[in-house]
Amino acid sequence: MGNLNVKLHHLLDQFSTDEKRILLVGASLYIHYALAAVVVLWIIIAMLREKRLLTIIKQVPRSRFALVFCIITTIVAALYENWIGVACGIGLLLVFLYIFYYRTVITKPCFELLLDICIVCSMFFVVWGCIEYYLICQRLDHSVFELFIANSPKNRVHVGSFNANYYAMIIEFTVLLCFYKALQWKSVKHTLWYGFAVIANLFMLVLTGCRTAWVPFVVSVPLLILFYGMYKLFALSLVSIGGVGGFVLMNPELMKRAAYITKDFAKRERIWTTAIQGIKAHPLFGEGPMTYLQIYPLYNGHPTNHSHSIYLDPILSHGIIPVLIVAVYFFSNLKEAVKLFTQKIDVPLFGLMVGFLVTVLLHGMLDYTVYWIQTGILFLMVMSASSMYFQDGYNKGKRKI
Repeated sequence: MGNLNVKLHHLLDQFSTDEKRILLVGASLYIHYALAAVVVLWIIIAMLREKRLLTIIKQVPRSRFALVFCIITTIVAALYENWIGVACGIGLLLVFLYIFYYRTVITKPCFELLLDICIVCSMFFVVWGCIEYYLICQRLDHSVFELFIANSPKNRVHVGSFNANYYAMIIEFTVLLCFYKALQWKSVKHTLWYGFAVIANLFMLVLTGCRTAWVPFVVSVPLLILFYGMYKLFALSLVSIGGVGGFVLMNPELMKRAAYITKDFAKRERIWTTAIQGIKAHPLFGEGPMTYLQIYPLYNGHPTNHSHSIYLDPILSHGIIPVLIVAVYFFSNLKEAVKLFTQKIDVPLFGLMVGFLVTVLLHGMLDYTVYWIQTGILFLMVMSASSMYFQDGYNKGKRKI
């Protein structure tokens, strides 16, 4: 144990205080959403005390657009007395401020260790999830060997993520991190470890009962392999995914909660209809974050927190104008990321970013699980990782990217 502590201290001594803070955020995401919020808030307070916040905001390209977006959506929420939306607007502001900080201090060694910390800490969720599943089975009078998955979200494994579907997206991202690391082929031992992490997390995905989360793997994993230039493995992955998918389709009883698909999709249609009515009522600025929660009684909608669509909820909650404003920031970030591929700076990292984006876009067709502190920060940290290669440009004031 003492030898392990020495190795850990030696490893962490290589990183700055800023980098250690980022590593702490990564670990907190896999412990509890409340802890993640506290750690992010602590970092922002530290930036204020160190009088660095304004400098950081100035360094990050198009950051002002993200800040204006947060301010507008919070004010709109307040005008409509949407107090949950006000809290979410302030939360969005804190997340963006953290991501600005992240973009100015992240380095390649820190990023690689950050991903390893996320994967290791995911095992904490695996253990927690197994215990939680046992307790659920005990409460509902089922044997754990039945692999029983309830339809109600409160009776499905969610660990420190508030909701089973949020945990499912964390798993989706974690599996991609495992593939990204495994494809580096550092050693057989490392590859076996990442393979074990994939299997353990996929087992947890079964226990979450989230059906939508499986779909993005069909595209994201082969794409990641392709960006590594492993064409034979890419072809093998397509054949394997096709074979497994075909087998499951021929044996639908293997799909947990398959009996509820038609009923649940009807709920989604009702939710989307309500969301569209809300968009028509306030298309320009919405009513602030979590608008759906405010309006569904007005339109006899299905009671839930959001519109279960990444394509509807941003417009419903924030309106067309704020979404276009924040899109300027994200487009700048995306242009920076694309350079990793076009200039051959870091093609595998670009592949990981594409995998994350595909996951959000496909899963987002039926749910809005990226709109959560754990999934959102993990997504933004990966999508902003390209900044490690462009920080000199930030520091010299070259803001246009």
